[in-house]
Amino acid sequence: AIIDPYEGETPYSVLLPLLERLTAKEEDRWFAETLAFRLGQHFKTGSPRFSIETDTSIQKVARIIFSTIPRELKEMSRVILHHEGRYHIHILHACAEALDNPSFTTLPHKMVLDLVKDEYEFAQRKLEQALGNSYSLEPASNIYNTMAMASFKLAEVLRGQQDSTFRTQFKLALQSQENAIIGDPANGHALSQFVRKTLEVLEKWKEEEWPLEE
Repeated sequence: AIIDPYEGETPYSVLLPLLERLTAKEEDRWFAETLAFRLGQHFKTGSPRFSIETDTSIQKVARIIFSTIPRELKEMSRVILHHEGRYHIHILHACAEALDNPSFTTLPHKMVLDLVKDEYEFAQRKLEQALGNSYSLEPASNIYNTMAMASFKLAEVLRGQQDSTFRTQFKLALQSQENAIIGDPANGHALSQFVRKTLEVLEKWKEEEWPLEE
């Protein structure tokens, strides 16, 4: 196969015929999960942000690869579904940054806000699917922690838009975070996120936003 130079630093087309032929066999699942995990290394908090208008190179690769992996294989793998959910959360973060910094995009404010909610829903569906199967060694605690991350970010966005539903979203995030910690009390990422996000809300707490009796 020939690598297309127009694909830049992340050539991917040579992989597509192989991905399309993958089955539910253990070795095929291992290959797809390894690829999904490698892609997931680009969805971390400190990773370069995605674009909400034109795909970055890794954003394009991830989107195409996740859409090419056969559905039968994807739906039996917690690992693949988990990292595909994280892909949508990374887009959600890009949308949130665009709301805070309008110079990052030419899209109208309402369209960006709608994208935030859409990407959140996409992520939640993938993560719920991941929790619904047990074909993988991926701990449920990690998936609940990712769900909490997405819910905390949406709550933050809603609060910034003076949307009172942020309280409901924050409580949903706490519920997912609690599930993550109960599932694995030694999960340092879950414990750290719980403390950090709770303190962020308390530091910005306003009586009119969130009455003490709640």
